[in-house]
Order: sequence, then structure tokens, then C-alpha cells
Amino acid sequence: MSSHPRFYTTEPATAPVVMASEEDQATSEKFRKVLRKVPFPVVVVSTCSPEDPNLRRGITISSFSSISLQPVPLVSFCVKLPSRASTVLHESDQFVIQFLSSEQIAHSVAFSSSVAPPPGVSKALPGTGAGAGAGRAKKPEDIEDLVAEANRQTMIPSSTSNSNSNNDNNNKPTTTTTTTSGEPDPFEVLGYETDPESNLPVLKNTLGAIRCRTQQVMVVGDHEMWIGHVEKVLHGQIPDEREPLLYHDRSYRHVGRRII
Repeated sequence: MSSHPRFYTTEPATAPVVMASEEDQATSEKFRKVLRKVPFPVVVVSTCSPEDPNLRRGITISSFSSISLQPVPLVSFCVKLPSRASTVLHESDQFVIQFLSSEQIAHSVAFSSSVAPPPGVSKALPGTGAGAGAGRAKKPEDIEDLVAEANRQTMIPSSTSNSNSNNDNNNKPTTTTTTTSGEPDPFEVLGYETDPESNLPVLKNTLGAIRCRTQQVMVVGDHEMWIGHVEKVLHGQIPDEREPLLYHDRSYRHVGRRII
């Protein structure tokens, strides 16, 4: 266990109620449009209950950032409140950050549960076909509504439906465990391993995965900002031909051509 001090509460926070002025609202909308022109990496943060490792939670994040390498490696991400994942994150005190490849749109969709997945992605997710997400779609509000924005896409890479072709679970029976809400467990559907040191779930075939312990949590605006101490790189030997999954201008993208 890390000897470095950590500063956070064990209970999930609620976003403070702040009345934004008309000027602030107008600025927020302009800011949103600017952010649409900036590409963001797409990661999945996973954790589990320390009392019951089968109680797994994952959440798609587009706000990942590295903070420092020295004296200890630190990273950060933000979670929009309220969030079911936040509750387990507070209980667990540790989490895994997985960096998705451009072939893993289905992973991003599976852990962005607030809205229904687009048709091209739903084929890769048992139980998320027609009618499974009825009544869940909503109007996009900000850049973190990854799946809502993905619904706008008309071109979904054909590799999406085969994004798990290299996963060992392709040889398993098609039956999957379900969550407490009765939906298929996305970890079981997409394939995962259990980190033996922490019992945390680790998605297979991502570009890389890092295990972190909570360093600090703070409420900022309508989000929680999590700062994690990177304790171990679980895997990261990635073939050069694989590219990261990016989110840019309301759609999923991969890295473009090199310019220098």
C-alpha cells in the first residue's frame, strides 16, 4: 500500500447547486463548441466493491489526463454527478484505467450506460439490440455524453462488430451474467481478467491499463475530479499498428496522418 498521503472522503459527493447567469450559460455553450474541435482520448475506468468483487463498475471517460511523473506518477479524470460508478469508486479506494483502441467503440458504448448505443455498435453487445435501450436516449449535453453523440454517426467502422474477435470469451457459451438491473454484464460480454493483487476487473485487449489508488477527490462544478496514484502498469506492450480511440467533433476517430 502506498505511504503517500491521500485526501478524500469515503462518501460520494453531490454536485453543488449553482445558479448560472445568462452570460455564463452563453459562455458554456461557446466553450462546448470549442471543445468539439479538440480530440480527447477515450478510456474506461473500472473498479469493484471491496466486499464483493463481483460487484463491478465501469465508466467511459473522455477527461483523462496525466499530471506528473515525479515524485510519484499521478493521473486524473472527472466523473459527472450523480454517478453509480462514483459510489463504488469511493468504497474501493482503487481503480484501473484502460486506454481503448480505435477498434473498441463497443467498449466505450458499453460503459456509457446513460443512453442507447448506435445500431452499428449494438450488434457487438448482446442484449443491447432493438428495444433494449428504449426510453434511455437523451439529447447530448456536453462532450462526455459520448454515446449520445455517437448516435449521430452514420459511419461506424465495420471492425466494431468484430472488436472482440481476439478475446478468449469468443469460445465461451453465449450466455452471460446480468447486472442488478437485468442487463448483460459488459465485463462478461467484452472479456476481462481479474488483477490478482487487487481483485479489480481489467478489460482484455486494450492499448494499456494502469492500476491506481485514490490520492484525492474533489467536487468541481457538476463533476468529481479524481486524482490517482499510479501503482502499477498492468499491461502496455502495444503493437505499433494499433491506434488509440479518440473522440472529436461529436464522433469517434482514430489518429490521423503524421505531419512532422
